[in-house]
This record gives sequence, structure tokens and C-alpha cells, in this order.
Amino acid sequence: MASVRYLLVFHGVVDDGEDLATVKRRLQCEFQKTPGEIERLFEFAPTILGRSSDLAALLRHKKRFERSGALCNVERIPEGSVAANSPPPPASSPHLHTHPADTGEIPAAYLEEIRNLRTEHWAPGADYWNDEWTVGIRTIDVDHKNLVGMINRLADASVRTLAIRELLPPLIRYTVDHFRTEESMMAATAYPHLERHRGEHQGLVQHVSKVGEVIREWSDPELPDDLENFLRDWLMNHIMKSDKRLGRHLRAHGMT
Repeated sequence: MASVRYLLVFHGVVDDGEDLATVKRRLQCEFQKTPGEIERLFEFAPTILGRSSDLAALLRHKKRFERSGALCNVERIPEGSVAANSPPPPASSPHLHTHPADTGEIPAAYLEEIRNLRTEHWAPGADYWNDEWTVGIRTIDVDHKNLVGMINRLADASVRTLAIRELLPPLIRYTVDHFRTEESMMAATAYPHLERHRGEHQGLVQHVSKVGEVIREWSDPELPDDLENFLRDWLMNHIMKSDKRLGRHLRAHGMT
């Protein structure tokens, strides 16, 4: 009997209700990829993300992908099959196959599981986000909520020992990408305060990057208490002043 191998396949599909640009940014942070690499992933879908006889390993990779908002399939492929080198047709197993093109529906319990995981990983607690921080531009607001959630996790005692190694680098990458998004919107609409706004962005990135370089040398992996407070206070002040003003400008230019 031929041994069974598995393929992890991405068909370019994101979960219902998820913003495509946000999903792409999450994938960049989750897998430390460039924007171009993520764009190619969507452009050339369906794409084989992994090929292995280790089903558990593929399922772990699948969950990382889906907690970013993108849905994947895991397919059983007999060793030596021609299909092992190309994306397979829709399968019939609802437990392994989660693409909407399947003949059956995605199990509701599974969708609930990954959506809860996504909320826990990327978004702030409902008691922390304040609607007064909304600037009225969807892409910016979604990013802000994710950033607040990621900063808020730094204060969680249960993850503090993981803060440097697992939380701070993705936070920095997500912040840099968010700043680039804002700055591209400013440039596209001839925002008169672009240089000053960009200077605020650069100041934060430089500060946090320097802090990260210093504390990577520490034997204690915890963040200093004042860093998470600094990040939160900086973001809130930046949103309420600079980003609110930017939001009014962008809405006046037809952006929502």
C-alpha cells in the first residue's frame, strides 16, 4: 500500500467579513514575508504551501494561516500520485478540507474556533477599544484596533515571558506596514502635513527598534513595564491628534 502524504493548499480565499488588505498584512507579520511575497501568494493561487507525511505539522501551519484570516485545504495524496505536484481538486472530507468550493459546507464549529483564535491573536478585548478613537477610514481603523490589541497583549501577565521573542517583532512589523499604508494615502491625496506625520512615524519606529536591540541582550525576556505604557500612550495620542486630522482630510477626498 502506498504511503499517504498530504498537501496544504491555498486557493486565495479569505474568511467571510475579513478585509483583504488586513489579511495580507497579518500574513506578512505571521510568516515574516514581504508585501510582494504575499501578493504573489494570492496572484498565483491555488498554491501548495506545504507537502508532508506529517499531518499534525501541516495542520499547525494551516491554523497559523487561518488565524490571519486566510482559508486553506489539507488534502490526502497517495505517494507517487501525479496530483502530488499540483493543487488537487476539491475533496470530500469536511474535517481536512475547508475551502468553500468543497461539496460540503465548512463546519460551523471549525469556523468558530479559528475566528475566536483570530480575535484573541490579533484584536483587542472589547473592553479596551473606544469608538472615540475611530478616524473614519476603514483600513486605518482596522489596523489601529489590531495594534491596540497587540500592545494590550504585552500587558498580559500570562504572556510576558514571551513578549520579546514572540510579540514585539510582529508588533514592529505590523506598525511599519501600517505607517506605509497611511503615508501612501497621504501621498495619493497631497496631504499638506505628510512630512510632519511621517516624522512622527519614524520617531516611534526608531525608538522601539532601539529598545528592541537593547533588550534582546537581556537574560530576562520580559518587557520593561514602561514600554507597553509608552506604546499605548503614543498610539492613543497619535490617533486622537494626527490620525483624526488625517481622517478628515482623506474623507474630504472621497476615501472611506
